[in-house]
Amino acid sequence: MDFVLRLRSGINLLLSVLSTFQLTFCQSKHKYSSFAYQETSLLEPLSHGTLVRQMTCAIVQNRSFDSQMAIVDIHPWTVGAVCEVLMAIPRFFFQSGRSVGRQHSFRRRAPLRQRDRRQEAEDSTNGVRLRGPAAYRDPSKVNLGLTKALEFYSWVEVECGFSHNEITCKEMACVLAKGNAIKKLWHFLHEMAKREGQLVNTVTLTCIIKILGEEGLVKEALAAFYRMKQFHCKPDVVAYNTIIGALCRVGNFKMARFLLDQMEIPGFRCPPDTFTYTILIGFYCKHSLQTGCRKAIRRRIWEANHLYYSVVNEVEKAIEMMRSMELRRHGTPTSSSFTPIIHALCEARRSTEAQDFLVEMVDRGSIPREYTYKLVCDTLALAGQAGLPHELCQKIEDGISTRYKQVMRVKPVMKYKDVISQ
Repeated sequence: MDFVLRLRSGINLLLSVLSTFQLTFCQSKHKYSSFAYQETSLLEPLSHGTLVRQMTCAIVQNRSFDSQMAIVDIHPWTVGAVCEVLMAIPRFFFQSGRSVGRQHSFRRRAPLRQRDRRQEAEDSTNGVRLRGPAAYRDPSKVNLGLTKALEFYSWVEVECGFSHNEITCKEMACVLAKGNAIKKLWHFLHEMAKREGQLVNTVTLTCIIKILGEEGLVKEALAAFYRMKQFHCKPDVVAYNTIIGALCRVGNFKMARFLLDQMEIPGFRCPPDTFTYTILIGFYCKHSLQTGCRKAIRRRIWEANHLYYSVVNEVEKAIEMMRSMELRRHGTPTSSSFTPIIHALCEARRSTEAQDFLVEMVDRGSIPREYTYKLVCDTLALAGQAGLPHELCQKIEDGISTRYKQVMRVKPVMKYKDVISQ
């Protein structure tokens, strides 16, 4: 036994002398941080995080994948490690260096529009600055990221003997969708669909629809929704909600209502749920506020009061949508259904109706957020009306305090903003 241990230690010592240089992170002034080499023994097993970081370094440095990097017995690849490497590629290659192209909040950026990829290619060639999600992106880095992602996906299967499943297939498809490589995306999905195990499923296509909608490629997202049958997939209520949200994001309410009417057909496979109506209610309110603001900017200030009809009409559609949800028994309105309506009514200075919806919301057992509660109180005070009843205020404030204590158990560092006392 001692002889075997001595033999193993001797082999390890010999291999440590002939160790290869592997990649690790190091601090530098480079934009994405540069990387250096570190001497590591081939028989020294790498942790999950170290393996992911070193492979990410190789991808960022545009190093070629070879058989020397594939040491399966010592550094086995798992589904989680492969997914983490694929998820890191958009972060290093696809994001813009400017904040304009990296805003995720809907309220802090211009309304999303359907993108014309051909026009964007011509503008990029002519030196015209792009706008929207593709603003300030480097096309060469995007193409490099797509190439390295496909190379890694093939290398980890061929050289390392890793068997891809539906999870890794979904992550690879998401990388192609975030890189706006539509042709490569469909070619990849058709190749994966030929394999056994149904690697392309409804969840994968739903994630693709969501990403394409966020990228402003709503027509491509709608095409992906209708091409589910090619992959023997049936859209569920989540897929319908995703494509409806993508259509509403660019203002295509006509097609969104068409899909909703299909879901409302008696006996349909996936009837709408509460979230389906909440999507439409929220976007109706957001679209109405944007429409009113655009028209008020274009005309003179004294004409702004005559432009509220556009806001009122859209809010009425949101209210009608919520009432229709109740009548059809497709769900019960919650705070997520009432909040956008109350905000839109306050913006339209319809304080009485906003108060009525707040009372109805509390009577149904939902507690508004601090901002919504303060907004209604300020709107009533601005209109010169009496405030909310004392019993209602006490009930709301108690509910807000209880919710704050519950959240503090999960987020103890959260700072409480005393909106009520203000």
